[in-house]
Amino acid sequence: MGSREPVELTFESAENIVLRWDSTSSDEAGDRTIFADHHVIDQYLNAVDEIQRSLESGTLTESDNQSKAKTAIRIAMARLEDEFRNLLTAHTSPIETHCLIDPNSSFKRTCSTSELHDQSFVVEKGGEGRTCVSYRLANRICEIDLIPSEVISDLRSIAERMVSAGYLRECAQVIDLTDVELEVVEGRTPLALHLIWIMMTLQSNLDGKSRHYKDPALGYLFMMNNVHYIVQKAKAESNLREMIGDGYLRKLSGKYRQLATSYQRSSWVKVMHCLSRDEGLYGNGSSVFGFGVSKSTAVKERFKSFNLAFEEVHKTQAMWLLPDEKLRRAGAKGDDILIPTYTSFLGRFRSYVESGSRHPESVIKYSVEDIEAAIFNLFVDTSASQQQMLRRR
Repeated sequence: MGSREPVELTFESAENIVLRWDSTSSDEAGDRTIFADHHVIDQYLNAVDEIQRSLESGTLTESDNQSKAKTAIRIAMARLEDEFRNLLTAHTSPIETHCLIDPNSSFKRTCSTSELHDQSFVVEKGGEGRTCVSYRLANRICEIDLIPSEVISDLRSIAERMVSAGYLRECAQVIDLTDVELEVVEGRTPLALHLIWIMMTLQSNLDGKSRHYKDPALGYLFMMNNVHYIVQKAKAESNLREMIGDGYLRKLSGKYRQLATSYQRSSWVKVMHCLSRDEGLYGNGSSVFGFGVSKSTAVKERFKSFNLAFEEVHKTQAMWLLPDEKLRRAGAKGDDILIPTYTSFLGRFRSYVESGSRHPESVIKYSVEDIEAAIFNLFVDTSASQQQMLRRR
């Protein structure tokens, strides 16, 4: 909001300014905002600084004045907390995540799902004090302003005074920081607090975008890719790592693991269900449910339903590319879930197909090795992976 030259104030005049803006004692003060007028902003912040200096310098010799100063600081911090919250609410522009990835649109800050591997973002310091995110898509860089540049100095001014007065926790609560995240910025600068908040805001917006995908598994991969990028970027750059702290990195790493688990379950649980449900397979005798359906027929139908479900998932995911090796390994962990179940099912029921079918290879289309290779080749070479499956269909 421009340069702010401090104006000399007495303790009494500073106290009067703070009390004038006490929203608990004045409806007029509660209905107005401080951070809308340059002169009012300068006056109020100077008043807060003067009261804080008076407390720290020990110049308030009378106990009554010390009590008044502490009361004034509490009132000022409550007011600044409200102003901080109002600024965030009024000036935080939602990221247009519908433009970041849209398989059906041309590139205007967009990319196709096959370009998932080229997406990444990093918080950067732009020109003229702008705080922005550079979002890299398919070798292009798109900058997204999270907060208008003219508001950044106001937020920093509030945060600095709240931290200086010992109100870091209250400042953190405004942006919904958890205890783990609070530990990250405890004893650090307000810039660390602001940086973490920016990262959380971007994650929240990306999380909202991920829910728009028809295939939830792609949404989880989308989030995994972006969280993974943040972690790797922070680990590679010591200054960034020192600023956000290992506590927040551990939190992000935990989120990555949760997303990986959600991806695996979303991808393969329905496929596994074809093999793991008990109906019709484990009863005694040759018929099932008393309807004259043979166990051999039930086993064949189960293999066929598995083949269809697996091929459907594979056809979709074979279109995605993930050059990052760690992300590919996370995707390939689907075999940890699926392979043991398929191996067990194949061992128990192969004989029913082989003895009761003239063409068992049309029912048992995939060996365990086939399933392993198909999953392993996902996200690497779509043409090779697809051709491998097509030969089996």
